Amino acid sequence: MMADGQELGTISDVIFNPENGEIMGYEISKGIIDDLLTGRNILSGHFSPYSGKDVIVVPISEEIQVKPNNGGIINKLSDL
Repeated sequence: MMADGQELGTISDVIFNPENGEIMGYEISKGIIDDLLTGRNILSGHFSPYSGKDVIVVPISEEIQVKPNNGGIINKLSDL
């Protein structure tokens, strides 16, 4: 984690456009308990991440969007 950033979670999947292979976003996990309760998030937007040994870093100045993936027990119960 950088001094001016925050940890969003672990990348659990990569979402890409099957027509051209372009990466559209990343599915982010915050751990088993959070995933079960609230679901995973999708990180997308126009950004150029760079990778370190164990991390992918998105500069804070980049345009990112973190949206819920509408999973999890809490979201499913609220749909009833």
